[in-house]
This record gives sequence, structure tokens and C-alpha cells, in this order.
Amino acid sequence: MNSLMQQMGDVLIQTQTLRQQLNGVIDSSDLSYSPGGDSPTLGNLYRQLGETTQQYIEGFKTFKHSYEPVSTDAALETDLNALDTWLTELEQSLNSILSDFSEEILQTQLIDRGYGLQFPIVVNVQVYREALLIFCAKVSIYLRALGKELPEQWKLWIS
Repeated sequence: MNSLMQQMGDVLIQTQTLRQQLNGVIDSSDLSYSPGGDSPTLGNLYRQLGETTQQYIEGFKTFKHSYEPVSTDAALETDLNALDTWLTELEQSLNSILSDFSEEILQTQLIDRGYGLQFPIVVNVQVYREALLIFCAKVSIYLRALGKELPEQWKLWIS
């Protein structure tokens, strides 16, 4: 196990677990919910998380983060099982890439995020984790509006 996963692997996986815990709280019918206005549906938020995860995976492979939209099937937004399968596969892929980095790469390689920003891999992982937490914060509002009970870890970490 490399130093990145020794230092951050557990907290990254625990953060990914927040998303996985939603399966016990919502069902596919909840994915069409939007609080109104320009707010996306809950299913769209899920799809955005998957697209963001894909961007990070590609960035860790190429060491260049792209903000270009990722093309995904909009039908994913209405099927919780399909979303969960897709996101789980993405999380596993991401974790595998991070686990495979050599210590030399971890110490020397920067991720070009554009706009003059270059982050070490460990910082880019922290930014990805922040994206997960932002997703959870958004979803917690939707869950409250739907009258759903937050999982215990959500109560401790998010609200």
C-alpha cells in the first residue's frame, strides 16, 4: 500500500460510503425530485457526481484535469440500481488508480488543473473528497425536503 492510501485511503472510502448509504434511504422514484426553480433533480445530482468522478479518474491517469462535460446516459438519472452500480464501479476504479501510484509519482507528479493551477496528487485527492462532501451537502437538503431520515454517519458528518 502506498503512502497516499495509508494516509487518506480510509477517510476517502468512508466518504464514498456516505453516497452508498443513500441506497437505504431513497428509491428510484425519489430521483425525479427537484426542490423547484433551476434546481436539478436528485437523479441529475447523482449523474453529475459520476461525471465528476470520471473527470478525476481521467485526471489521475493523464495528470491533466479536464472540466469538459462527460457524456453519460441521461436514463441513469431515473434508475437507482444503475446509478449505484455505475458509481460503485467508478469509485473502485478511482481507488485502484490511487493505490497503484508509486511513491516516486506521488512525490513528484503534479495534476494540471488549468487556470495556472497544478496540485500534487494528494491535494487533488483532497479536492475530490471535497466534491463528494459538497454532493452530500446538496443531497441532504433534498432528503430533508423529501422527509427522509438521514443515515447516522450523515448526521455526524454532514448536518
